[in-house]
Amino acid sequence: MNQLSRKYLVGLAVMSGLLLAASFPPVPTGITAFLGLVPFLFLVENMRSTWQAFRYSYLTFLVFNIFTIYWVTGYDMGRDPWLFAAGVAVILVHPLLFTIPGVLYYRVFRHLGQVVALATFPFIWTAYEWLAQLPSLSFPWLVLANSQTYDIDRIQFIQYTGAFGASFWIVGVNILVYVLIIKMGLKHWDFRNPKFYMVAAALVLSVLLPALHGRYVLNQKSYHATVNVGIIQPNIDPYEKWSSEPGARMKLLRTLLNAYESLGKRKDLDLVLLPETAIPFYILEQAYLPQKQLLQETVNRVGVPLLTGFPDIQYFTEDEAPPGARKLPGDSGLRYESYNSSMLVLPFSPQVQVYHKMKLTPMSERVPFIEIFPFLADALSWGVGISNWGVGKDTTVFTLPGKDYGR
Repeated sequence: MNQLSRKYLVGLAVMSGLLLAASFPPVPTGITAFLGLVPFLFLVENMRSTWQAFRYSYLTFLVFNIFTIYWVTGYDMGRDPWLFAAGVAVILVHPLLFTIPGVLYYRVFRHLGQVVALATFPFIWTAYEWLAQLPSLSFPWLVLANSQTYDIDRIQFIQYTGAFGASFWIVGVNILVYVLIIKMGLKHWDFRNPKFYMVAAALVLSVLLPALHGRYVLNQKSYHATVNVGIIQPNIDPYEKWSSEPGARMKLLRTLLNAYESLGKRKDLDLVLLPETAIPFYILEQAYLPQKQLLQETVNRVGVPLLTGFPDIQYFTEDEAPPGARKLPGDSGLRYESYNSSMLVLPFSPQVQVYHKMKLTPMSERVPFIEIFPFLADALSWGVGISNWGVGKDTTVFTLPGKDYGR
């Protein structure tokens, strides 16, 4: 291909990043995900070196990251500059991982040709996404499958393939669109060429079949139990939420429980849901026994199970402590880890069911590779939320009384 100008290459990178970003929630335009990689493929095929492929891949996904995960900065630099800096670091560093599929595609394209490169790119991309979810760089928000959140019909097949199957499918559709545009645009094909109809048919089927399958699945009579859920989304300033001022925590808890009581008056609810870290203190600790008693008494009175986020804490001896665990003040010899957690509180049940979050946002929730560099645990911490959370060890299946979800 003829060498394109730098301005044109930058335009392709920005276009690809914007199309991909536009496909992610909360914007309900997931269809742009099926076009987002088309400019990127054309861009990479016009690179002259691996270094150039790396640079323009980084630019593409820097744009993508800026418009999709801007929220990790915490917005307000003046109130917590460390949190803001950590969020900016995520936005600047995370696109480096996205250069992997771009560089690999370029290398395959240069050495094995376009056909092999296009055929292998869905595998390259999906393998990259899978590897990118491994600790400590796990960042599941930007998996391509998440772009189809609003298209419930079309993604029912992920019950068999998982989210990575949807990503593979999206990349495959991009490739079919790209082939049609390139071959027709360069006049390699015309409407008399049978290859045009083969690729066009494959494109139509790749979009139509998942939709038909999804419609069939969703129209089937369900024998599974259903749950009526009430959701509370408080509008609370996070800096006030994590305040340590006397009485602030009890005041916040009462605000949340008042909303819970109001919603719980509905007789058809099986569960009420509060957000992540809605309760921003160690409510299960003995020091917060009055708050815990108030919570349990309110749930007993309302009679509706409550699922809420909160921070949990575990203590360890020096020998048992995981890497990155912090020392308790004083000479106790103990260490502790905090966990971004959720708990299910049932009426008249003294035991709560607890889950510790396993997928943590790099930098904002946990410093990557802190197991190797434990000194960073205290050096990098900030005020909104408890930074450097511990990593949960296993999933938890919450159980609601009287509900059978197995049939």
